[in-house]
Order: sequence, then structure tokens, then C-alpha cells
Amino acid sequence: MAITIKIPRTQGFRDSFKNPFLRAGLIAFLTVCAVVWGVWAFYYIKYQKVVDARMHGQIFANTAKIYAQPRSIRIGQKADVKEIANYLRHAGYTEAGEKGQSGLGTYTVRTGAIAVKPGPESYYNAEGAMIRLQSGTVDRISSMGDSNESLSAYELEPQLITSLFSAQQRAKRRLVKYDDVPKVMVDAVTSIEDRRFFYHSGINYWRLLGAAWADLRAGGKSQGGSTITMQTAKLFFLSPEKKLKRKLIELMISVQLEQRFSKKQIFELYANQVDMGQRGSFTIA
Repeated sequence: MAITIKIPRTQGFRDSFKNPFLRAGLIAFLTVCAVVWGVWAFYYIKYQKVVDARMHGQIFANTAKIYAQPRSIRIGQKADVKEIANYLRHAGYTEAGEKGQSGLGTYTVRTGAIAVKPGPESYYNAEGAMIRLQSGTVDRISSMGDSNESLSAYELEPQLITSLFSAQQRAKRRLVKYDDVPKVMVDAVTSIEDRRFFYHSGINYWRLLGAAWADLRAGGKSQGGSTITMQTAKLFFLSPEKKLKRKLIELMISVQLEQRFSKKQIFELYANQVDMGQRGSFTIA
């Protein structure tokens, strides 16, 4: 007598995909992945161009320049459009449409507002802003980027007081190479600012999460989680405004810097830009 044994067929991938809920979930997952990848690619290319433009050609000036403290415009502050325009002109800006426009930037006077647009030679800020006034008071400040983001404050270009140089063209400021920096100085800076600088990929995620948790518990900003690469990104490309969007842009630019420069080159940029101390009335950089 023959015995017939029926082995139940296991459910394969095709059978599972026939489930409408599973199919909808998979489609939703793939859609989210495609959107995230598209947004990442857009901003990656955008800030790739920003880094290329800023790092092209001469990065630092050969002569030391002494600037006045930058003027900060804040919401609720008493101000006047003509007075702001006069300040910008003394700082080296020219009015938009004027012949021989300055590389530092331009401004446009409007009714009850002034638009500030830094140029490629801007010393301090890389982002333009629209400053609106009402009854002699700053009513609103918004960035002139794609997001038109509202700002609580905006710092104008500092006015140049003097440049330090001699007739023999001996610059008062000497740019240093990484190999010129004593190892004890490198160790001191990294031990204070970023212990794992030479080992991470530009972002220390654990330190960043730890700082965010500490800030959350303290109810404010009590710790910094920025690496030396992130600080370099902020020094060269961003304003001091403390917002989540600025931090995300800082992370994106940090990725770009790590891909384009070696650790030694990034430290060199940082060392030549950041303030290392004070001697009398002079800042040491």
C-alpha cells in the first residue's frame, strides 16, 4: 500500500508580497528611503560648491588686519535704515547697482527695510539678511537663503581699522604649517577641544549625543559637542547664530572638509583661524 505524505508549501517572498499591508509598508519604506537620499544628495552637492568656493585660491590674508568689534543688530533694537547703510558703506560695502561694486558686499535700501548681501571677500559673514524696521525699531530679521529663516540677531561686517605691514613687506601675521606647530601645542589643543580628532571622521557622534543629553538635563546650552572639524566649518562658513539648522549645516560641511582635506590640513586651518589667546589688546591667532 502506498503512503502519500503531503508537505505544506512554505510561504515564499512572492506570496508574502501579495499581502496588501506588507506591500504598502514596503512601498512606503522605499519611498521614504528615496526621499531621504534625494534630500541628502541635494544638500551634499550644495555645500560641496560652498566649500569649493570658500577654499579656492588664497584662504588667509598675508597681512594682519585689525577690525572694530562687529555691530550686532537685534530684534527690538533702536535703529535707522540710513544709519545702517552708512555703517555698511564705511565697512566697505557698496549699494546694489552702483558701479564698481565692492567684493565685500552690497546693500539695498528699501522702504522700512535694508537688504544686506555679503560678497565673496566678506571677512565675517557669508549669509545675507533682510532687516525690517518699524517706528525706528528693528521689527524682523530674516536670512536671504532658500529657507527665509527668521533670525534673532545679525552681525554686520566689522569696519577695518588698520592693516599691519611694513615698507619691507614683512607681514606682521605669519601663517603656520602643521609641521611648524610644536607637538605639545597640538596635544594641548586636541586634549581640550577634541581628544579623538585624529581618529573620528569629523563628527564624534557619542560626544554630540552626550552634549545634547547634558543640555537637555540642564535646560539650556551647557556643553559643546563640536569637534575641531566642526569648529573649523563654523569658523569659515557659518554665523554664530545657535540654531538646529546651523548645526545640521555644520555637520554637512564637516563631512565635506573631511573628504577634501587631511587631518593635518584641517588642524592647520583651525590653528590659523581660531583665537589662541590674548596679549595686551592683541588677539593671538
